[in-house]
Formats: sequence, C-alpha cells, structure tokens
Amino acid sequence: MDITTILGFGLGIAILVVSLLMGNIPLKALMNPEAILIVFGGTATAVLISFSTNTLKDAYSGAKGCFYRDSYTPELCVGYLNEISVYVRQQGMLALVPLIHRIEIPFLKTGLRMMVDNRSIRHMREKLSTEIEVSYRKELEYATVFEYAGGFSPTMGIIGAVIGLIHTVAASQDAVQMGQGVAQAFSATLYGVALANLFLLPLAGKLKQRAREECFKKTLMMEGMISIQAEDHPIVTEEKLKAFIHEEPSVTSPRQARINNRSLPAVGSTGKQSMPKVVRG
Repeated sequence: MDITTILGFGLGIAILVVSLLMGNIPLKALMNPEAILIVFGGTATAVLISFSTNTLKDAYSGAKGCFYRDSYTPELCVGYLNEISVYVRQQGMLALVPLIHRIEIPFLKTGLRMMVDNRSIRHMREKLSTEIEVSYRKELEYATVFEYAGGFSPTMGIIGAVIGLIHTVAASQDAVQMGQGVAQAFSATLYGVALANLFLLPLAGKLKQRAREECFKKTLMMEGMISIQAEDHPIVTEEKLKAFIHEEPSVTSPRQARINNRSLPAVGSTGKQSMPKVVRG
C-alpha cells in the first residue's frame, strides 16, 4: 500500500472533522441527503458526459494504483539492465530468445524483442520513444478525468446551496427556522469544495506524478537497451543509467508491472555467466 495517499486522505478528513468540532458545529447539521445527491450525483453525471467509457475505466484503474506501492524502482531497472548487458556480452544476443516471455514488464519485453531481431538503434529509439510519448499522454488523460471532476464538484455544491436557499425561503415561517435552513443549504457548498480539494484534485496530481515517473523509467530502460544494442561494455551501460538516476530523484511507476524474482544476481568474475534473475522463473 502507498502510505502517503492513504495518510493524506485520512488526515484531510480528520482535520475537517476536528475543525468542525472545535467550532461547536454539530456534525448532524451537515447531514443533508439532498446536498449529497446533488454534489456527488451531479459531478458523476458531468464526468460521464465529458469522457468515454474506456477512458473512465482506465482512469478508475489508474486511481486504484495510487493506493499501492510501485512494483519496481529505477535502481532495480539499472541492476536488471546491467545483468542483461553482462549476460548478452558473454552468451550473445540470441541467448535472450527463450527468456523474453518470462519478463512481465511489457515495455522491456518490446525492447528486448527488437534487440533480438537486430533492429537498428535509430529504429529502436523511434519506436520506443513513440511508445513512451503515447503512454505518457494516455496516463495524463486519466488525471484530466479527476481534474474535470474537481472542477465540477464545487459548482454542483453551489447549485445545491442555491436550491436549498430557494426551498428555505419559500418554506420558512420565522427567522430561526430560516437561519437553520440557510446553514443546512450551505452544507452542499462544503461537500463540493471538500470533495474537490481533499480528494479529486490531489488524486489528479498523484496520477500526473505517476505518469512522469513512468515516463522517466521507460526512458531509462530505452537508453539501457540501446546501449546494449550498441555493444557498449556493461560498465559503460551501467554508468549511463546511473547518470540518469543522479539527475532525477528516485521515483517509481504507477503500473503494477512486475518482474519475476526481483532479487539481483551476483555477477561472477570468471566462468560462464548465469541467467539474469530478472528473467528467471
């Protein structure tokens, strides 16, 4: 589980509740079923109109990923690619053929297949760069869904407040009753603003961050595979990849892609190189 996402949501709710209690505002006064229906139902309706079904499904899957820790880090990618580099240098590129299907990261699998097919470095860079860009744009679209929702919900809160005020003014017989009705009507505004700023917009920000991190890791893997294809020495490949990490904070991917057996193998100094554990079943 990703503790930062869970902790952030939990603290947001706790701070809101505590602040209401400190102001001697009874929570019962905020229980307004009509306001909840208008804010949540109206926001959901607006989002359904704005996006396709597939985009909404993918955005939901991406949002669920924000609650889980990432499967692999750039440091692990560097170690895996260095092991592959050593293995290829000692066993040959074709030795990867029976191992590729065991790799669970689709992007890495695509690149290794291109290496085995002896594609040119230029072709690899163009193909993989395009895949990175398309994937990045698609993941940013998931964040856009929640940004739109975060824009709709405060407006729905205002609509709910206006409806509540109209009902209060029309039905109230005295000033006390009107005051209570006005207070309850404005609970819709609270729902809308809280939903946007405590949940929807932070979730959109998290998805954007994960998209940038995934883009960085894929770029890291692309440069590593291109270095191997260029027949660089494994030490040179490792230095190139570590330079990427030094330029970028340690980040992780939003996807649930995994590699079988994540522990890195020890590279022997002599003798036949063992199969990299990145592809070992």
